Amino acid sequence: EEKNNALIIGPGGGRDLLLALMGGVGKIKAVEVNRDLVGIVRKYSWYNGGIYTRFDNVDIVSDEGRNFLKRQKEKYDIIMLHFPYTESSRSLEGYVLTENFLFTTDSMNDYFDHLTDEGRLVIACDTQVEVARLISVSLVALSKEGISHEQAMKHIYILGSVQKKNLLVMKKIPFRPEEIFPRHKAMQELGYDSSSSYFPYIKEDLNAELISLSKGEIILDDFKKIYKDRGYNIGQVTDDSPFFFKFNKGIPWPIFLVLWPAIVILLILVLAPFLYGKKNLSRRKKNLKIKRSFPRRSFKFIALFSMLGIGFMLVEISLIQKYMLFLGQPALSLSILLFSLLVGAGLGSLWSSRLASERMIKVVAIVCLSIFAVLIIYSFLLPVIFDQLLGLSLAIRLIAAFITITPLGFLLGHPFPSGIRLLKEMKMESQIPWMWGINGISSVAGSAMSVIIAISLGFTEALLIGACCYFFVFLLFFKG
Repeated sequence: EEKNNALIIGPGGGRDLLLALMGGVGKIKAVEVNRDLVGIVRKYSWYNGGIYTRFDNVDIVSDEGRNFLKRQKEKYDIIMLHFPYTESSRSLEGYVLTENFLFTTDSMNDYFDHLTDEGRLVIACDTQVEVARLISVSLVALSKEGISHEQAMKHIYILGSVQKKNLLVMKKIPFRPEEIFPRHKAMQELGYDSSSSYFPYIKEDLNAELISLSKGEIILDDFKKIYKDRGYNIGQVTDDSPFFFKFNKGIPWPIFLVLWPAIVILLILVLAPFLYGKKNLSRRKKNLKIKRSFPRRSFKFIALFSMLGIGFMLVEISLIQKYMLFLGQPALSLSILLFSLLVGAGLGSLWSSRLASERMIKVVAIVCLSIFAVLIIYSFLLPVIFDQLLGLSLAIRLIAAFITITPLGFLLGHPFPSGIRLLKEMKMESQIPWMWGINGISSVAGSAMSVIIAISLGFTEALLIGACCYFFVFLLFFKG
């Protein structure tokens, strides 16, 4: 069939673009997030044949592919993607922890919404495990459209290979038998591995597990369990937990290399002064009163500064991930989020210095309760705001990000300096370095915890747990 309109997400050096041109696609829009890479390909057009410059039917856009797609109303005959990473190009640790919004159940629904009725989604990947996870993600996405897993397998065919790229093709409507048989014949002629391939309507000499799935002999959970028994996780991947490349079961060990030392150091920081103080104070009876009050008063501040460290990191990292899809450019998203948070936090810290001493405890409680309330609202309201504003220009979206983040930063910037002032007002200045250290190591633990929670549950849950940290501080301080 004639394919007049194609979208290529992440063409990189132009391989997928070249394939589309060779396939006779009439109009091609290629979206590449790396502006420098686009510049390099254009600069060396004399070497690469001018693949980005000499063709009138090719339009190159520098943007994040998923963000760009969600802003488009146009429909495409082909949407083509190529996995941006390979296991050989990155360390295993970085590979499994890479967030990617291009291959989630939400992204699959976006791709289908932007396909014509005869449109195809074409994804090139490297390994059979990646294909299996794509199948898992795609079936869940199609089920949201009311398509059963057994019926959904008629929308898909797979060219599998050990030495070549694996290719998954999905069609918006089911493939017809007359479309499949020529492709199956071509698969055999091109030397692809039939035991790794799958075509609907063909029930022999293909991947047995996928055939069983298409017949309804096994369900998706059984398919996942087959790979789980092989040591792979091919479960759900969503925008809220976009760790597509995390195939190993459990939490990656590098995270625990950060978390457990942080917890041990935190326990040492908390307990060592108590043990040292108890030893010294037992020698001096005149300090008996201080001995009794010291642990109780210090506990409240230990809880305050540790919860602030953990809570702030949970909130910050979760918000960065949520805004990244909304703003598109990862580096720009990180910059505007940190800028907004720091501006707001700086203003909040400045404002906290103007409070009367006798009101500080009450205000800390009120501010922490306000942070809790705002974060609960944000967890439900931000997706609605993003959907409404996504079609606007980048400048307006950056302003919207600044407006929504800065007030939260203002609140987040208040409790820490107020806690320092409270220590001074209560004649506990000697404990300020101690509490500062507790807050610092708690932040390290909080950053590791945010990743663990995001992998296990999602970034929304990490945001809500961060909100609970501030609610705990409110419970400690609301009675004074």
